[in-house]
Amino acid sequence: DSSEVAAKVRIAKAQGLSFIKIPSLPGHDAASIGKAGIPITMTFVRHDGLSHGSKETMPVKHYQKAEALSHAYLAEKLGLVLSN
Repeated sequence: DSSEVAAKVRIAKAQGLSFIKIPSLPGHDAASIGKAGIPITMTFVRHDGLSHGSKETMPVKHYQKAEALSHAYLAEKLGLVLSN
């Protein structure tokens, strides 16, 4: 959903995060949910290795950045204000 993506982009910029926008491919549940008319967006966490494999790893800092983005996004959607 373009308005949801725009909200996440705005929050990511405010948090000083680097990001790229990529489309969700048809295999993701998000594509089906979006086609059903439910606004949706996904956050992908950067990694430098295998994807969807037993040896997939990511630095904790990447998870933490995604977590901060997700918390701020959900707080905004719920009309909450988060403090540090």
